[in-house]
Amino acid sequence: MRVVLRRFGEKDLANLAVWRDQVSAEQYMEKLAPTAYETAGLGGWGREFVWFVICVDGLDVGCIWIENKKNRRNVGILGIIIGHPEHHGKGVGRLAIRRAVILGRPFLGYDIVRLHVRQTNERAIYCYANCGFVITGEGAKAHEALGKVPFYRMELFLTPMSAVAGARLKTGS
Repeated sequence: MRVVLRRFGEKDLANLAVWRDQVSAEQYMEKLAPTAYETAGLGGWGREFVWFVICVDGLDVGCIWIENKKNRRNVGILGIIIGHPEHHGKGVGRLAIRRAVILGRPFLGYDIVRLHVRQTNERAIYCYANCGFVITGEGAKAHEALGKVPFYRMELFLTPMSAVAGARLKTGS
């Protein structure tokens, strides 16, 4: 299985509804795109967010994004959807998350990657934990159809960018 990320483009927008419907995404997530996309469009790519299509063996199966948290440039907020159920539980999400974190960091400069996951989404919680995320809080969000939906806040703590840059300067690399 070959998992590749490519930059999300205009032609990929039509796939969002298809992916949502194929996995009944409304059960698990409240949005399918970076919040900043609503105001900046794809012109915000690389400044406010990074957004990738997840391709498995040449098939577009979903997308992943990381966006800067407002007023906290060192925190990136992660979102992901894999809209082909036959690719669930096979490591696609884990590979996509690890690659997106690495690819997005030079653009956004985050030291922490954060997400909210519904407490009932055990498969996703397991995937995030396998990527190094830890539960750092919990709460509940109001949902129009489902009432209060309990979630976990999970975070991935990275070596601060300043420490990485300092180490490079000291070693001369």
